[in-house]
Amino acid sequence: MINAFTGEEFPLLLQLLLILCVIPQSEQIFSDDGNSPGWLTVNKSIIQNDQGEAVLLRGMNMDLYYHRYDNNHDAPFDYALEEDIEYLAGIGCNSLRLSLNWKMFQTDAGFQLVDRYLSWCEPRGIYIILDMHVAPPGDRISNRGIWDSTDAQEQLIQIWQNIASRYSNRSCIAGYDLYNEPSPFAPQQWWDLARRLVESIRDVDENHMIFVQSSSWDGTGFRIIDDPSVVYSFHYYQPFVVSH
Repeated sequence: MINAFTGEEFPLLLQLLLILCVIPQSEQIFSDDGNSPGWLTVNKSIIQNDQGEAVLLRGMNMDLYYHRYDNNHDAPFDYALEEDIEYLAGIGCNSLRLSLNWKMFQTDAGFQLVDRYLSWCEPRGIYIILDMHVAPPGDRISNRGIWDSTDAQEQLIQIWQNIASRYSNRSCIAGYDLYNEPSPFAPQQWWDLARRLVESIRDVDENHMIFVQSSSWDGTGFRIIDDPSVVYSFHYYQPFVVSH
């Protein structure tokens, strides 16, 4: 779930903990047209809908077999069926975080995959968070090749701008999670890249929230991004046997 964290140091810090639980029935998810979830934005320390009501996102991570993509380009499409999304909606899930591999966007496969989940999630009032789980130039999470490669950084920027341009008007997408557990050699490397990513996205999309993780798991080296609709997130894995 995503909870607001109110601290004097970081009033906009919002923690991202995706777990499965039940949504209060009073919480409005659908927009006025009744066909799709309404827009979400950040207001100080809360996420709110287009009615100004606080929204608590509750859901789960969908890894989409991102780690199998190199060997099997069909694997992400085999991860779940529409009836699985129906089941999740039925037990109170209102958000899914899709783990994407940058290589999916070397072709239209990445967009086809996102479009499929949009067609399943939108009519059920489930938000989607697009998460770049594997970034250029590597084929696994937390690869560090990007920090020594200007080309890889530019490639990630272009991928996100393409994604944001395509989905800028889709309120079913809660936001863009720029880079899963970035793990730079120095914190400033990540915050410089994060700033450029946000600026590139805002060139084509001013609507969506942007999820920004810290440069390290323990939150050291934290920075504030100059953008009004950023969700700062961290991953808390204790106890590990339960979270994994």
